[in-house]
Amino acid sequence: MAVKDITNTQRNLLKWLALCTMVFDHVGAIFGGYIPELILFRLIGRFSFLAFGFLMAFNLASRELNTRRTLSYLLKLSLFGIPAQYAYVFFIPDAGLNIYGQFIGFILVIFSFSRLIHLQTIQSQREQVVFVIKYAVLGGVGGILSYYSDYHLGGLSYCVACYFFVRYSPITKISRQLWFIGLVGVAFLANEAMMSAYYDTTIGFPMILAIVMSVYFILSPPQERNIPAWFNMGGRKPSKFQTYFFYAFYPVHLWLLLGILVLLNHM
Repeated sequence: MAVKDITNTQRNLLKWLALCTMVFDHVGAIFGGYIPELILFRLIGRFSFLAFGFLMAFNLASRELNTRRTLSYLLKLSLFGIPAQYAYVFFIPDAGLNIYGQFIGFILVIFSFSRLIHLQTIQSQREQVVFVIKYAVLGGVGGILSYYSDYHLGGLSYCVACYFFVRYSPITKISRQLWFIGLVGVAFLANEAMMSAYYDTTIGFPMILAIVMSVYFILSPPQERNIPAWFNMGGRKPSKFQTYFFYAFYPVHLWLLLGILVLLNHM
């Protein structure tokens, strides 16, 4: 199956799995100090960013990334990312930007790239210089935002790799295998902080397996006939309600977890 043959239903399945595993990951991170066994939820959570990063890359690569689409993405991520940031820094006081900041940085990098590849269409050398400077700066801003975000430059590298994987659609078996190895490598890079924190614990090796299996599942989702009917999208695109639900879920669930944590601390 070619990359662009991944159906709406398969992407919908990945999206819901990413959402659920994100909750597991955050529950393990926040409440692991109360119940040590919950740290196992962090293994399950390795799937979440890898799936969301792939889906974001798929959306950017599967059709033209014009200014209107770019601004739409940036507006929605900012609208829901700002309230999420307040809860995020409560959990991790010295943290940078949350995952929406990561994706804003990624979008700026890809948007800049999509403009710079058309440099030769500009006739004037002076206009070319201005054009390059403008989009190089914009891409640099995206890189800086990513650096100060949840998964840092490793997360940006993973998302960019997914973008090129989708955009150039490797078809042959050997090319897909090589891409799989490469994507696993950048997935490790994105999870470097987590792997460093747990490498000498009982979940160190299982975490490596979880990352490898996550990438494999993302690149080879089940065929539609094997996906529960509840996830079936047919030929439909997600409704506006579904789209905004997924954007809003991130800040809402962080604030709910924060409320639970405050209650536990006052019991």
